[in-house]
Amino acid sequence: ILSIHSQRRGFGKIPSNLLQGLTSLTMFYGGRMNLNNLHPDTFKSTPNLWFLDLSKNVFTDDDSITAEVFHPIPKLSRLIISSAQIHSLNFLINANLSRLLTLRAPENKLDVINQTLIQSLPHLTYLDLQKNTFTCDCNNAFFINWALTRNYTQVIYLNRYTCSYPLSLRGKSILDMNVESCNVNIDFIMFVVSSVVVMLTLLGSFICQFLHWQVLYAYYLFLAFLYDSKRKQMHQQHGFKYDAFISYNAQDEPWVVEELIPNLEDEQGWRLCLHHRDFEPGRSIIDNIMDGIYSSRKT
Repeated sequence: ILSIHSQRRGFGKIPSNLLQGLTSLTMFYGGRMNLNNLHPDTFKSTPNLWFLDLSKNVFTDDDSITAEVFHPIPKLSRLIISSAQIHSLNFLINANLSRLLTLRAPENKLDVINQTLIQSLPHLTYLDLQKNTFTCDCNNAFFINWALTRNYTQVIYLNRYTCSYPLSLRGKSILDMNVESCNVNIDFIMFVVSSVVVMLTLLGSFICQFLHWQVLYAYYLFLAFLYDSKRKQMHQQHGFKYDAFISYNAQDEPWVVEELIPNLEDEQGWRLCLHHRDFEPGRSIIDNIMDGIYSSRKT
């Protein structure tokens, strides 16, 4: 057993060879040393270490403790790291601590305990995370469900864990959070998606079989609508060439020539589009009619 404590400024950091030669060391107390980081080789010479206490240090940076620190001590079964100002326990994910039974990390600044972290500690039987700054949202939904249903692991004083964020839930128990809203029912979503795909397939087959010509007609009608809107917009921007397009029967031509044209063009000053006068020679009659209609304000 080795216990090192500092009553004043502390060490800040310890040499990587501090424990060199202590191959039989099984318990190490390193509290109150004011440590701000641990070298990956700190415990390289202590393969039999099963108890480690790093409480009351200053591990504020995310890389203050790395997973490599624990690789030389696979027998570690009890880890205490309370009041050490740590923000995350993710350094334990790849630490290969499959034998860890007890984890105590109260009075830190832990906000989220994710699923990957929990699954990396398969034999954990005792967990103490009191007085941490938990975030009460869906990021902690798995931890809450796990803590309530996991019979193998005892989460100490779970009912005392309180929310720090968001502010609207500050001070409330994390057990008051509605975790049901965070659960996504994949089976139900797949059922809905499959049902929609089947219904669309059936609808498409029905339309193709019984409404083929109606759909084709609607398609070309839609294209005609787009063409009509485009032509109208183009002529509105460049101005109309005629005030009106005159369409009449051959029997009414004398009245158009003798009555209509003099009254509208000579007296009113309108510009009329007449086929015998304004249609372009050599062009198809359909194209001339369409161009005359779109070039006129009224028909």
